[in-house]
Amino acid sequence: MARLRSYCMMCALAAPCLSRAVGTMRLMTVTDMRYGGVIGQVIAAVICLVGCSRNLVTDSAPEPVTTNMDQQEAKRSRPLERVIVQVTNTISTAIGFRRSSPPPWEDGNYLTFHFRKASVPGQVEEWVSWGVVNMHSENFFEITRRLKMSSVEVHVLHTGASPAKVQEPGRPERTITTYGGYAVVTDPRIPRKWYLSEPGGNVGRGGKTHLESKTARELRAACPENFRVSD
Repeated sequence: MARLRSYCMMCALAAPCLSRAVGTMRLMTVTDMRYGGVIGQVIAAVICLVGCSRNLVTDSAPEPVTTNMDQQEAKRSRPLERVIVQVTNTISTAIGFRRSSPPPWEDGNYLTFHFRKASVPGQVEEWVSWGVVNMHSENFFEITRRLKMSSVEVHVLHTGASPAKVQEPGRPERTITTYGGYAVVTDPRIPRKWYLSEPGGNVGRGGKTHLESKTARELRAACPENFRVSD
């Protein structure tokens, strides 16, 4: 009976640990213990130790929590496509600027990657038009010339396709499809000082543009190393 009382006390002490470790595990009754004896005491003690140690590990290493803000931010970001583009597949505005300092320059003309996609017989002619948001044309052509680059790496935020009418001298009017987007030059060979400090595009100081502020923030957040640090 002394051993029985001792066993019951041990089970009572083990109960909190057992409930944390295994949920609703039933403690042994006197009827269950008639075959237990000393072995039952050892088993109860081992279960108690395991249960308490498991509870301590769980408390000291909680699972990481993802907030609603993190989830919403991930949903807002749109993927950018990595593309290699020929340096010559470009067009730009042609405004003259007086230069009193060596490049890179803060002011410059608007640059666009513009080229025809591979033609497919029987399909409408397709063209690409991606406005560059982190370089002016003067800086772009100057650095690619110095580095003898024939192509550059860019990341593109696509804005969709739209139909357009084209009229060329001596040729009938035709319909084409233009794929628009914003391009960030991300080629690792180009030093950071040649980039704009903010997403821009139109001719003017600092590349200020009518680019939507939300899109500008999105592009800068996607490629932070490809914008110059403001002085």
